[in-house]
Amino acid sequence: MARDAAAAAVFLTRFRVTVSGNDISPAIAPILQSLRIRDAAGHSSDTAEIELDDRAGTIVFPRPRAPIEIMLRDPRGLALAFSGTVDEPRSRGDRSGGRILTVSAKGADVTGRAKQLQERHFDDTTIGEALRQAGEAAGISDVRVDPDLASIQRSYLAMESESFLAFGQRIAREVGGSFKVMGNRAMLVRRNAGTSASGRSLDTVLAEYGRNLLSWDIAPFVGRPRHNRARSRHYDPDAATLREQSTAIDDDQTDAELFTRYPAADEGAAQDQANASAAEVERAAGSGTVTIDADVSAKPEGVCSVIGARAGIDGDYRIDAVEHSIDRSGGLTTSLELGQPQGSAGRDDRARTAPTT
Repeated sequence: MARDAAAAAVFLTRFRVTVSGNDISPAIAPILQSLRIRDAAGHSSDTAEIELDDRAGTIVFPRPRAPIEIMLRDPRGLALAFSGTVDEPRSRGDRSGGRILTVSAKGADVTGRAKQLQERHFDDTTIGEALRQAGEAAGISDVRVDPDLASIQRSYLAMESESFLAFGQRIAREVGGSFKVMGNRAMLVRRNAGTSASGRSLDTVLAEYGRNLLSWDIAPFVGRPRHNRARSRHYDPDAATLREQSTAIDDDQTDAELFTRYPAADEGAAQDQANASAAEVERAAGSGTVTIDADVSAKPEGVCSVIGARAGIDGDYRIDAVEHSIDRSGGLTTSLELGQPQGSAGRDDRARTAPTT
């Protein structure tokens, strides 16, 4: 149902939507049902979804691949929360007369050359240079790679009927990174490092009970995925034998070691593979979600510090995904998916005065 003018005016201060350079916020504020933005670490594209009351059927469809930007207001003011292209408009309704128009958008243009298959190889080059050349061929001119990952040397890399998107995702898995394409920019950052592609530390987000923490559901430690060391093998042609590289995992609650199934190409690749496996194990050591008042500074790979929930839960966690949402009531919240518990998370050092399990 459309809002009255006063409510729409207040609601309008909380977001701004620009499509093809035109601010459409005043037009959609009275009919906005919900707005959601999701930004996840790893290999998935950022997404946005805008749901509108279309009972009159008069809303004009957005142009396919139209550039779209969404800004949201948090305590610091309006900040850019999403940039991408229109992906899919969808209408639903029934014979009662109700109609809803949902417009979805993605950070990566999935109709562009980034998904086009390439046939090429790279000899004696770095990860950073290979991604730059592959990105250039895919029409991605701005490729940013964490300095530590960019300098990794490879004697041979091949793209055999592989798109730039798939190539970047594969490289990320091999070296322990997170790869993402956003518009004309591609980024490869280190997994669990808490830094941007330039090496700058990401902001720590506070989730404090009694201040901005609205709800939580957290398991600070889980059993099955935990290991204390990651191992990877490679074949040494000079010695005609298999050799092993390993990475220690800071976890004294398990005796299990993780072995990768397939050998790597060489010693460097084997060490990178062990490092990547260790990063994934650390990420999966705990999990949970928190919902807080809107905070656009929250980014995947950053840290969320939970304060005042309870002993054993309070501590630092790696942010795995961020979702900003607005609903018809006008509430604006940020939900964080968490992993990699750190610090006091999972520890309750109080005297045993209550029953435990």
